[in-house]
Amino acid sequence: MILVGAIIILIMIGFAVTAPLLTKYGYEEINLKYRNKPPTIEHVMGTDSFGRDVWSRCVYGARVSFIVSLNAVAIGIVLGLFLGMICGFFKGRVDFWIGRVMDVVMSFPALLFSLIIGFSLGASIPNMCLSVGIPLTPIFYRMTRGEALRVSERTYVMAAKSIGSGSIRTMFCHVLPNTIPSLLAVLSTCMGAAITAESALGYLGLGIPKPTPSWGSVINEGRQFIFDAPWVTGFGGLMVALTILGFNLIGDGLRDLMDPKLRV
Repeated sequence: MILVGAIIILIMIGFAVTAPLLTKYGYEEINLKYRNKPPTIEHVMGTDSFGRDVWSRCVYGARVSFIVSLNAVAIGIVLGLFLGMICGFFKGRVDFWIGRVMDVVMSFPALLFSLIIGFSLGASIPNMCLSVGIPLTPIFYRMTRGEALRVSERTYVMAAKSIGSGSIRTMFCHVLPNTIPSLLAVLSTCMGAAITAESALGYLGLGIPKPTPSWGSVINEGRQFIFDAPWVTGFGGLMVALTILGFNLIGDGLRDLMDPKLRV
């Protein structure tokens, strides 16, 4: 599963990186003579209602989707690791109050919370990263806190404290490295969730400003013509679905690999 998922993701990243080499048309190049044309040799994924090449918009849209998703997951990891390590290592009142804040955040559906943040901040790439990344924070927080609680009671951590190792040094040199393996499986799943959220925001018009494409905006632009030109939403949705499938396969494979119950 890891191999198949990695191949899918590498292909999608390859599309994003080499987009100028893979397309003959600009993603904003309008040709009204070819409006809503089905796939042909010239336009392998057809054209949209403005005569723009859907293939060009999909491969350029991969850049936006990956940039937003990577930055959003990075925001979630940084905030979640920091708060989870503090709560799991120090416990007490800090753990209680931060835990209650995380409970409030998790009480909102993640997509709804992203929509609220995106509507409040406006449409731009940095704002999209925050809109998608903040709702991911509780996932990394809970995982990190649980692992920190477990690891902080281990003998080698107590030995480090007994020989005079400070709290910060013990936390980052002994506790944190042992929480990372459990986060790897969650990381790939969260990447899939971030792709979904970014596409949803783009579909609802809260993504990046036009004419820069994203997968969500490609799907949204084809929505009004779904019966006349189903290939626009179809190929845009296919790119999203394959990317999410790739990340989920990697996540499931890593989870199985690190589960001792599945080792024979």
